[in-house]
Amino acid sequence: RAIPDDSDNVWEASTIEVPAIGYVVDLSASADLCMVMIVSSSITAPHHSIHALDGKSGLIMRTWTTSQLAYTAVDSTGMYVTISYREQFRIYHRNENTGLLSQSPIYVVDVTEICRDSGFCVINTEGTAIIGVMYPTSDLGIWSTRTGALLARLQGHTSAPCSICANPDLSKVITTGQDGTIRVWSLDKRFLELNAAVADAGLENLQMAINKVNVL
Repeated sequence: RAIPDDSDNVWEASTIEVPAIGYVVDLSASADLCMVMIVSSSITAPHHSIHALDGKSGLIMRTWTTSQLAYTAVDSTGMYVTISYREQFRIYHRNENTGLLSQSPIYVVDVTEICRDSGFCVINTEGTAIIGVMYPTSDLGIWSTRTGALLARLQGHTSAPCSICANPDLSKVITTGQDGTIRVWSLDKRFLELNAAVADAGLENLQMAINKVNVL
């Protein structure tokens, strides 16, 4: 994470020292880095590991092992964590007093009736909604974590999306796709606000501020 100073000219790097966990294939974190989720892979073992870390100390609080690739998402406050497997999203809640994640998911969203693969995702600060890729299509879906219902389907990318970021309430979402475009969605108004072509198709790294958009 890079933190601008008051002049917006100098950037300070924030470094987290973590134990050796293998090859990192996915990473997500809360805005203050109190919760960090890392998916790692081992060349010598046919499985993936998912680690929940205390971003302040770098200590691993919990580890899951899975035979399939998974993606993670942390809301901006660090209170909700989502692990996205091929068939479902699993949402965990972090105890505000102990800082530990719930042992079992508080919500499970099954996506098999809607799409073949849930892909990566973003969760809002209330833990009530998730936006993710609806593979094998190039559409994005918004699901209720409470009921599992598909709330909205965003269509526009002509090739698979490869990155999603959003502000805390998911009212503004930015996506990039292998079609070489950046798309800004106004979900509170349900329309595509901006469709910009980029030189590097499949741009993967995005960051959104709450009141303005920055594309990195």
